[in-house]
Order: sequence, then structure tokens, then C-alpha cells
Amino acid sequence: MTFSPANDQIRVQTYSPTRNGGNGEFQTDADSQFTLSYNMHQAAPFQVIGTQTGGPSGSTTGVTTGSTWSFTTTAQPTTDPTIIITGTPLSPFSSEPGTPSAEKSYTVAGSNLTGSIQITAPANFQISKTSGSSFGSSLALPPSGGSVVATTIYVRFNRATAGTSTGNYQHWSRQPECGRQRREHIPPGAAYRRR
Repeated sequence: MTFSPANDQIRVQTYSPTRNGGNGEFQTDADSQFTLSYNMHQAAPFQVIGTQTGGPSGSTTGVTTGSTWSFTTTAQPTTDPTIIITGTPLSPFSSEPGTPSAEKSYTVAGSNLTGSIQITAPANFQISKTSGSSFGSSLALPPSGGSVVATTIYVRFNRATAGTSTGNYQHWSRQPECGRQRREHIPPGAAYRRR
């Protein structure tokens, strides 16, 4: 198996110790190799427990030239409740006092959840699941079958008076067995009066 975190893939190829005159080799036909897509950017999805280089050596009882054999490797994904946030940090916002800034966006997804992902914006920032409308100070993303599909969150800065604002927006999901919370920084927003 080859793990490729940059591509979120696990590549699997069959190795046969009896091929190549008993010296062993990897099989290259379509039935002997495949690729699995897996999100490797979750919080600590893997723990290295060992490595193996080269192929097996020596003889194996019951395996002879021409015999059929197989092995199975199963990767168990984490069952921990997970909130995945991509597209942050956002660049700074600016607008005139009392006028919402242009929108910026990021995505939120989740897995192994029993409760909704709750998102709360700090003062003078607003969030929505819909571009151009329904902005407010908080929103909820309910799970379906334990997952929240990647959802775009639109953010805008809307300060009534001249000045700057900054803060953290919060993402959390209450689970019966534990509370999960993740915080992300919102870049400064500045409201300027035009002269």
C-alpha cells in the first residue's frame, strides 16, 4: 500500500512471492491494483505502527507455484466526531459603516456526529448558508447518517460605526459522550468613512 496524503488516496497493489521465478514481484494488471479515496486531512487519522520494505522471503507452508492465495488488509477510519474546516483563514474585510462588506466563504463538513454543527460569528460579522441572503449571527448544519456534507459558509463584515473588529467564530457539535469544539480566527474587519 502507498499512502498519498497530498492526493487523499491509498494505492493498493498485489505482491506475489511466487512470480518472477520465485523472486516475487508486484502484479500490474487491473485486477491486482486499485486506489481508494480517503480524507487524510482529518485530525490525526493515522498512526504509524510499523513499516515493511521489500517482499517476503523464504518459503511459506502451503503456498506453491501455481496455487492461489490472498490476504486482506482493512483500514479502519476514525470513529471520533470530527469537524473539518477548509478555506481558512479568510483575508481581511473592509466596508463603509452600516454597509455589509463583500462576502468571503469557506467550507465546513463533519463525520461521526449525532448533533448538528453549530456555528457562531463574533460581533460585527454575519454568516449564511446562502450567498446574498439570510445572514445572521449563528447557524446550524444538521447531520444526515452521522455526516455533514461539505457546506459553503458565507461570511461578511457589517459594522454600524467606523472602527475595526476581530474575534473568533466557533464551530462545535454536542455529542452524548463528549463535547467537541473547534475555534477559528476571523481576520480583522475595518469600517471606514468615505470623505
